[in-house]
Amino acid sequence: MISYKKYYILSTVLLLSSKGKVTLKEISNITGMSPGYIYDFLRSFQNIIIDRDSIYIVDKSSLVIEAWLKGFNLTDIALKTGWRDLEKLCSIIFKKFGYKTYRNYRFKYRGNNRELDVLGLKEPNILLCDCKLWRRARVSQLKIAIVKQKERSILFAEALKSSNFLVGLIEGWKYAEIYPVIVTVLKTSLKFYDGVAVVPLIELRGFLLEFEKYKDMLEYEFVELK
Repeated sequence: MISYKKYYILSTVLLLSSKGKVTLKEISNITGMSPGYIYDFLRSFQNIIIDRDSIYIVDKSSLVIEAWLKGFNLTDIALKTGWRDLEKLCSIIFKKFGYKTYRNYRFKYRGNNRELDVLGLKEPNILLCDCKLWRRARVSQLKIAIVKQKERSILFAEALKSSNFLVGLIEGWKYAEIYPVIVTVLKTSLKFYDGVAVVPLIELRGFLLEFEKYKDMLEYEFVELK
């Protein structure tokens, strides 16, 4: 179990890093812990560089994943990273399970412009993820988000049928199954709605690991590829 001291240090570093320069002295003053203790803890992270008194984060999302692998609560840490980082976190996790990923993927079909937070491809599956960094996810909000994401998946499938704009990305595929997914930073009471999975970030690893088992509960768009 991660000690409160270590969690407090890492959370403080993440919070302050979004505002500008971070120093050991500043972290020490805020947490009440010695610079030596802070230094010894932070230098264990590959995504943190300490130069004299200054603390630099190489890549914030990679640091969150690194902290998660060390036993930190992914949800608590992710709340410190901001909207764009949630999309990057999802992308990193997808990649760990063999998916090609694209963030903020834009496509156009019949005059309709759409953007997908995270597009994950692993033959024959194409996962269209809408990332929600809501600190309070109401069921009514999630249902609206699900309807909109299903609309995007239908439009995406139609675009793919009419013109293979993913040429090179799905080369050699005979067909594709397109699944809309909602990823939330917090756990919610709603797990599935209208054939769409609502996956808390902390459970995304398990969802991808056992994705084949979930298929019977999910709706998808089928596209035959030539």
